[in-house]
Amino acid sequence: MRKYFYIILTVYSFIQMYRKKAYPFIKIGKASGALVLGVLILIVFLPSLKYMLLKEYDVVEGK
Repeated sequence: MRKYFYIILTVYSFIQMYRKKAYPFIKIGKASGALVLGVLILIVFLPSLKYMLLKEYDVVEGK
């Protein structure tokens, strides 16, 4: 759930910066970093999410 939070936060930040017409370098860097981090986390966890949704996972049971 954290991965979606980063992406939503970044999009919200870009919208707010556009409305206020304020583009300081620090804010652009933070927003871009949050977007990249959110996308990377999504890319890492998307394959396992696909297997969970399609129920194509192995169930390991002991004796």
